[in-house]
Amino acid sequence: MIKYDELFKYALVKTKLEDADFWIQKRGNAVGLPVMEYSEHNIGIKLNALGRSVIDPRFLWYQFEFLHARGEWTKEIRGSVIPFISVSSVKNILVAVDVPDD
Repeated sequence: MIKYDELFKYALVKTKLEDADFWIQKRGNAVGLPVMEYSEHNIGIKLNALGRSVIDPRFLWYQFEFLHARGEWTKEIRGSVIPFISVSSVKNILVAVDVPDD
């Protein structure tokens, strides 16, 4: 069964996370875009043990690509000169999770 839940329950989400599964661009014109290259300024996402049991990291990547393409991050953007999103905005984003039926 698919449910939507906050990302922070299933992943470590923070900047300067060198061993993340992937990163989200934190600032600039491509805010919220998932990338595979580490930068200390980007927001790292690393699934925890629970996350790995219910979410495939590649599927999570595609969810973030979809959120970016849909413009989901525009309501979370802060900053007037250099647009950016906060780590807490990424932590609290709802993601699809495949949980066992009750």
